[in-house]
Amino acid sequence: MFALRFTDLYDVVKGVTSTWASMLDQLLFAPIKLARSIDGLVHVPVQQDPMKVVELTFGATLCLVFIGLSFLTSRNYAGINRFWANQIRRAYLSLPGDSGRAASDSPSAWPLAALRPSNEPRVERTYAADPAPWNLGGPRRGAPLHVVTATVNTPGSDDPVLYKRGTARFEFSPYAVGGPATGWGPAEAYGDALTLAHSIAISAAAVNSQGGTLIPRWARVVLTLLNCGLGVWVRNPRFARRAGEQLVLFRRWAHFWSAYHVKEIFARNKESDTLVFVSDGGHHDNLGLTTLVERECELILCIDAGADPEWTCDELAKAARILRVDRGLNFELKREDLERVRPKDPRGTWEQRTPSTPILVGKFKPDPGEKTEATKEVTVVYVKAGLLPGLPLDVQRYAESHPEFPHQTTADQFFDEAQFEAYRLLGEALAHEVVRTLDDATGSAGKTWASTVEDLRPEPRAVGPGDVASRVAPG
Repeated sequence: MFALRFTDLYDVVKGVTSTWASMLDQLLFAPIKLARSIDGLVHVPVQQDPMKVVELTFGATLCLVFIGLSFLTSRNYAGINRFWANQIRRAYLSLPGDSGRAASDSPSAWPLAALRPSNEPRVERTYAADPAPWNLGGPRRGAPLHVVTATVNTPGSDDPVLYKRGTARFEFSPYAVGGPATGWGPAEAYGDALTLAHSIAISAAAVNSQGGTLIPRWARVVLTLLNCGLGVWVRNPRFARRAGEQLVLFRRWAHFWSAYHVKEIFARNKESDTLVFVSDGGHHDNLGLTTLVERECELILCIDAGADPEWTCDELAKAARILRVDRGLNFELKREDLERVRPKDPRGTWEQRTPSTPILVGKFKPDPGEKTEATKEVTVVYVKAGLLPGLPLDVQRYAESHPEFPHQTTADQFFDEAQFEAYRLLGEALAHEVVRTLDDATGSAGKTWASTVEDLRPEPRAVGPGDVASRVAPG
């Protein structure tokens, strides 16, 4: 019985292999055979062979089917980014009542354009060379603007700087989508497809086939062929601004996707393509500093919570280099000040692992020797994730049993309750430390902070007779 089954299996494999070999033969050599069969073209007489006609017809049909599937099968739709976005939504954006309401009614499914602080016009300065024409600036209104940073991959760019880096800044906000390399488009153009969960999933697409100098070439080929990258091909915002059409992320667009697969493998995509390849914001600027400095914010709270077990602060140095090259801004921070956020021994005792302070204050200033459009200083309060005195007992115990905390590798995506609570409580403690430091500050940072807190304070409103709060019994 085993011999019979093995023989049958061998025949099936042999038949399938022969079929695929014949199909590949027709795909590769059918044009040559067809040309040779035309009398007068290469002076070869036509052979009357019915099987050749059948084979040529089958090969041509297979080519048409392949081309049709290339147009219909979206790389985004068949990729794993949708699964990634759904897991992020379930972990961070779901509300207790989401299980009982329709998926479209859940706040996590709201379009990004619906998350504006107010319906009033906003004039937000994005980039001097390409001012956005639709309400990007304006007065303060007491609510922060949520900007999700990502990266557009530009390994085939004609611009020498973008070609060398292979990346450029890309942003998602309730008002605009795009960046200085691609141009800007209104967030409304992406409709219901671009939700907060999708934008965060794209911003966290670290495992990707492209990512500047961070992704090796062998990984680019493997991840593209297996379609295991988390990056997404997004319609170029400059075309959205021009056409004003409704764009989508995961619908099956009429694009020849095989061409984009080839671009992805051979790194020929650039910022001017119809579709641009967007991935993790950390592939360009993991801190998001360039986004806020170019907006000329007076005070920036920069939280560096990336995995940095050697405490090199490479991400801060990278952001400073990009801003100096692109904007002519110098970051003033002394080396001895940077040493204060580094522990004496990252693997030592609790006291040795606790830095002198987790907070530093630096400034971006225009270089007087460079021609730059930046006209004012930007104060940056840099916060490095590290241990603090007075942390809860369970956090201390977790840190003692895990010497790499709080700089564990981001490849670990399966946090248990103890690990999740340790990071959450450490972040809460760092936030309180930042607020106390800025409240006690007397310089320009303290004055700007006090003004910001006053602007963010909600305005008191009178409670009307129809308000729910008026019907709540005191005490």
